[in-house]
Amino acid sequence: MVVVPCKVRGLSAMRCSLVRWVVVVVVVVVVVVVVVEVVVVVVVVVVVVVVVVVVEVVVVIVVVVVVVVVVVVVVVVVVVVVVVVVVVVVAVVVVVVVAAAAVAA
Repeated sequence: MVVVPCKVRGLSAMRCSLVRWVVVVVVVVVVVVVVVEVVVVVVVVVVVVVVVVVVEVVVVIVVVVVVVVVVVVVVVVVVVVVVVVVVVVVAVVVVVVVAAAAVAA
């Protein structure tokens, strides 16, 4: 408890008691304000960290999905090109064989 030197200041017993209560109330208010500020800062930091982590996770998921889509598109395009090349080569071979057979006959 905070000691207020009442006799030195020449305060009456009632005033001394009042001054002590005022000092106690001020100390309690200051402690409560400091605790509330610390709690608010901790809550704000936790919320910011959670939001940043969630945003990073969402960004990573979006990037992974985009990369997978791009890889699938590239694979599909390569497969289509290979199929077209094979069909063209087979068609050319068939035409050459038919032409050779027609010339030989």
